[in-house]
Amino acid sequence: MFAFFVITENLKFMIMKTTLTFLLLFFTLTVFSQKYTSPIDYNDAIVDLQIKIYDKLDTLENQMFKDDVNEKSCNKARKEVIKTTKKAIKTLNKISDFDGDDKFQKSGMELFKSILDVLNNEYAVLIKLYSKPLEEFTSEDDVTINETWIELDEKIIKTEDVFLSEQEKFAENHGFILY
Repeated sequence: MFAFFVITENLKFMIMKTTLTFLLLFFTLTVFSQKYTSPIDYNDAIVDLQIKIYDKLDTLENQMFKDDVNEKSCNKARKEVIKTTKKAIKTLNKISDFDGDDKFQKSGMELFKSILDVLNNEYAVLIKLYSKPLEEFTSEDDVTINETWIELDEKIIKTEDVFLSEQEKFAENHGFILY
């Protein structure tokens, strides 16, 4: 009778362990891989990430263009955009393709990565120069600012154009109109 009890307890433990493993696997797949059944919801999920980044970029640029620009507050705003962009990249990695179509998602990833690149490079240079005391500002600084903005714009516009093109193709291929 004791042997039967031990086997039964071991069996209960094995069943419980298997059930918990299955539930954990199901939860992990559900949380870490987002599947969309509607192309509009898929589009909106990706665009919502872009909007969050752009809202933070607006805040950063507003800090940079203040009359009393402050390097510390600008870098704080820049770090917020970096944090939001990294989170968007992580979230976008969890969004799988839509019915085998992954070009829109991949173009979003490229756009977000290029934004992260300019935040770590061009924006850092611009913040340093914009926060420089006026009496220390030189004509070379002015040239550097202009060149840096051009580089920044070229990087973003290039990936943003691809993103918008892929979004339009995605909408056309899946039968909805972008507004």
